[in-house]
Parts: sequence; structure tokens; C-alpha cells
Amino acid sequence: ADSLLADYSPPHFYGDLTLMALHGILRRGKGCTTRRMQCDAERNKRPRMKGTPLAPKKSSSDPVFSVCWEGPLPEPSVRTAEDLRGVLADPGCTSTGPVYYMYRDVARSVKDRSWLTRQQLRFDITVIPPREICGEFIKTKGHYHPDNPSGTGYPEIYEVLAGEAHYLIQDTNCSNVVMIKACVGEIVVVPPGYGHVTINPARTTILQMANIVSSGFSSNYQRYEAQRGAAYFE
Repeated sequence: ADSLLADYSPPHFYGDLTLMALHGILRRGKGCTTRRMQCDAERNKRPRMKGTPLAPKKSSSDPVFSVCWEGPLPEPSVRTAEDLRGVLADPGCTSTGPVYYMYRDVARSVKDRSWLTRQQLRFDITVIPPREICGEFIKTKGHYHPDNPSGTGYPEIYEVLAGEAHYLIQDTNCSNVVMIKACVGEIVVVPPGYGHVTINPARTTILQMANIVSSGFSSNYQRYEAQRGAAYFE
């Protein structure tokens, strides 16, 4: 937790750093703090689609990555550095270019697609290559979920497929802020009423993660933009 703020002086601090602990995580193995090398080994053993690009290759110098997925993939939605400017620690950041890739609503088979549709669920894969942007590790933009018809917020479930993730979750008034560290095979449940940002804290390792969530709503990104980012920056 202390390292989270080591290099930054964010314009706003909320919550208590003692809350930056492993809450809300369902573990399948030991903690990531001593397993970075093991996480990488497990990542390399997972099945992958060979030669599946994250984005159209523009030149011979552009990297092409494989996605941890055995089924068909749609074209990814690409989030750029320009898209993140409103939620970065440095509001004057001038970085440009793609920063992460979102494969929305994927399914391995027609049968799986039918089941997801009946359950009103969506399964996504997000790939976050390693990069620093104006002093921060690459992160997702951050969003909240609305309430469902019964008045309870929609939850979301993530699984790390490759690399290591830091999930920064916070309630709507930033009075409860929690950092969850997760590596390959670990599952994180974002509870109702909490917004969330995912950070790739590695300088050389690609983060890949899957999520499953209701297909019955649209995420709210405006609150993070209005607050000029999450409660903490890494």
C-alpha cells in the first residue's frame, strides 16, 4: 500500500491507506506478492490463440500479441492515451496512441453464446500491455455500474489470465478504497456499488484478464471523469 503513493502527489486523497488490503478476492493459491515468477510461468503454460493480433499491424516495429483465448475473437475496441487524459494524475499529459484493447462479448461456441444470451451476461477479455504514461502505470479508465431493477448495483467478476493486476475499487463517495492484487488464475469480485480501475503494474509483462457481467446496462464513466480519476494513482 505504501508503494502506491511513493512517486505521486495526487491532488485528492480519500479513504484510509489501511484499507488498501486484499478484500473481495476469491483465491486459488498463494498471494501474488511472492509469486511474480510463478505467475509468469503459469501464464506461459496457458493455451492461446496463435497469432491473434490486438490491433491491425501498422509497421514491422509494431508488436503483435497472442490472446489467452481458444475461441473466435471480434475486432477489439481500443482505448487510447487521449481517452485517459481526464483521469490521469498529470492533467497536462500529452502521451498518445493505443494503451489497451477490449474484446467485447466473446464466446467459444454457439452453445456458449446461447447460454450467455439467456442469462443476460456478457463475457469480455481485456489486454493491457506494459507501459508508463506520464509517470503512471497503464490503467483502465474506470467506471461504475448502475442499480439493477431491484435496487442493487450490478457486480462484476474478473479473472487474471496472464500477468498481474491491481484492482483499485472504491465506493461512490471514496470513503472506502481497496487495492486488490491478483495474478494468474485468481478471481476478483467487484461488489455492487463500487467503481473499479484495473492497473498493469508490470514494466515488461502483458496483463490479460476476463470479465463476466450483466449485459443489461451501460457502464458509467462520467463519475471518474468528474472526479478527475480514481482516489489513488499508481
